[in-house]
Amino acid sequence: MIPEPLMRPTVGLIPTNEFADDGHTIEPSVSVPIAAAHRFAATAAPDPELRTVIADTLCEQGRFGQKTGAGWYDYQAGKRDAIPSELVNKMIDDHRKEIGITPRKISDEEIVQRLVYALVNEGAHILEDGIASKSGDIDMVYLTGYGFPIWRGGPMHYASQVGLYNVAESMKRFAKNPRDDASFWQPAPLIQKLVAEGKSFS
Repeated sequence: MIPEPLMRPTVGLIPTNEFADDGHTIEPSVSVPIAAAHRFAATAAPDPELRTVIADTLCEQGRFGQKTGAGWYDYQAGKRDAIPSELVNKMIDDHRKEIGITPRKISDEEIVQRLVYALVNEGAHILEDGIASKSGDIDMVYLTGYGFPIWRGGPMHYASQVGLYNVAESMKRFAKNPRDDASFWQPAPLIQKLVAEGKSFS
């Protein structure tokens, strides 16, 4: 469920089913309303500063994806091609002005880092909790279940190739953004330990 400006740099890198699904498989039919239901179930009175306003507004307008002919994108009858929506882009621009956000240029590299490193950090917590015994197990789930590109080896392998020091430093940089969630970007203790020891997940 990725808005159009974020889709381009993720092609061939991130799982199409989990992230770039508006123009592909899941979101067009079910995940917009399901995601909205999860958000509203999480709290009876969503914090206006934390609410995903645009996503909620899409649901309020009946834009549930391909089955309604519109979601984050517009769709033509009988076709699955995702067409960038002028309406959605205007909604984003208007909301940004309303809450006083000045847009900045975000590189393709940062978009990929934010999406993949979030997976990596959660994967590290999964290893810490003993839910998975090794990073390769997490990679296998993403390779076989979520469509992560095989040639990338999975998010944990990708992080090891990039270098966990670089991953951790990027996360710390994201945490300094006043509009970001600093706690979300706190590197997992396992990542910090491996960085200190000069090691990787593998």
